[in-house]
Amino acid sequence: MRSLRFPCLVIAALLPDTAFAHEAFGNLGPFYTHMLHPAVDPSQGVLLVGMGALLARQPVETVRSAYAVFAMASALAAVILTVLPLTAPGVRLTAATAVLLGIMTAIGLQLPRWFVAVLCVGVAIIAALSFDAAPSTKSIQTAAGGALGLALTVLIVWGALDWAGERLHPVAAAVAGSWIAAVGLMVMALPV
Repeated sequence: MRSLRFPCLVIAALLPDTAFAHEAFGNLGPFYTHMLHPAVDPSQGVLLVGMGALLARQPVETVRSAYAVFAMASALAAVILTVLPLTAPGVRLTAATAVLLGIMTAIGLQLPRWFVAVLCVGVAIIAALSFDAAPSTKSIQTAAGGALGLALTVLIVWGALDWAGERLHPVAAAVAGSWIAAVGLMVMALPV
């Protein structure tokens, strides 16, 4: 196997090809492409992970209502985006919101239920606007896939960090918050 490294390297150097940034999953269709979009877009992904981490630091009574608000706001924003030609927020705004979420998570603020719900609506709107579909591909499939992707990402992150906080160490979500703030700062530096 070692003898094949050099010939493969020479072939790769002599026959370069174009790299496509959003072709990580191939052509899965509009539903699955938008559902998996948080996994390939760093700014949208860090924003959703930040929201899930913040929910993991809140009491479960707050999370129940806030997550329902987040899921409904994601669905509504995704459907509205199929009709209205709104533009995506800048990467810096998305990353700055993630930094704010990371700091609040790391500090461990117990926020009022209404504030978490309002924060969920704002994050859902910013995250939904981060989808970069062409106007010709906007359909109910893209809206459904996008809304499901946003809601599932936040739910999975909340569940994983809540589990880690209960079974491993209570500071797990705080550590995640500091990492989210750091990644948000790095994403803010990407466009520069």
